[in-house]
Amino acid sequence: SLKGNTYFLAEEETWVESFGNTYFLAEETRFEYFLLCFDFTAERFGQRIVLPFGACVSFSKTVVLSRVRDEQLAVLHQLEDNNVIEFWITSKIEPNAASWTRFLRVEMTPFRFVTESFFIDEEKKVALVSGFCKEFRTNYKRAYIIEEHGNIKSVEIGKARKPGNKLVFSSYAPSL
Repeated sequence: SLKGNTYFLAEEETWVESFGNTYFLAEETRFEYFLLCFDFTAERFGQRIVLPFGACVSFSKTVVLSRVRDEQLAVLHQLEDNNVIEFWITSKIEPNAASWTRFLRVEMTPFRFVTESFFIDEEKKVALVSGFCKEFRTNYKRAYIIEEHGNIKSVEIGKARKPGNKLVFSSYAPSL
């Protein structure tokens, strides 16, 4: 259960909050990513949790953390040298270990896109990804709807005023 624990994937202060828990992306070196849990009850960090694609990701372009429903984490892994994006979801997570299942793998050609945020709908088997494309000196915000069988729809959002302004998706669903 994620309740009472905070998970960190330490990298550029990327975080996700769920039921009072916070999850961070972390990196030891420029190419070594891992997930880290902070247990608020014990007031200490757990051991490093290995990501589904391994710790050393020297050919990674992007690693982004998100959540799926209340008790699962998701990681997007975008490779540098090809146009492959992988989405992974935790099937089990504890303070010192995690089991991962690959949700989706897609090749997007040509793909000059930097992922900033994503959201997964497990029931519909769809991923919604936001980020920007850099063309000449201008950044264009764009979103992609990626379906299970590789169908990809692109939505142009517009010019980005500042590169750091992210379009963020949330899985919040209000209770009625």
